[in-house]
Amino acid sequence: MTFKTENLIEITWIIKEYAMNGNLLCIPYTELKETIDTLSDKFETVHYNADWNELDYSEEIINFTNKEIALELWKRFGDVPMNPDTEKIEEDWNGFLHGTFREDIWRWFEEVFHVSVAEDLMGQ
Repeated sequence: MTFKTENLIEITWIIKEYAMNGNLLCIPYTELKETIDTLSDKFETVHYNADWNELDYSEEIINFTNKEIALELWKRFGDVPMNPDTEKIEEDWNGFLHGTFREDIWRWFEEVFHVSVAEDLMGQ
């Protein structure tokens, strides 16, 4: 039993927490508002008529939001220039300094958003 307003509130709180922790530095505030609306609509579409208890709903919306936010950041990370020989980024990105090794950023994605880079992000 989900409602659009409830989804919007839950997703907003999750994203706010990530933003306050400095994990969404590369997404401007105006785009975050659009992202929240988009995620809420997508969640409602994917889970239309789902009949969950409160615990299942909370777990699902957290997992959904984590993956979707990670995917949004992953797309942006794909635009960051990287030295193909050293696999280090060539400009600062989302709190990571120029020269950060690619796999360090991959580990960050997995640790912060509880996703698998190989399965959840690269497979998209």
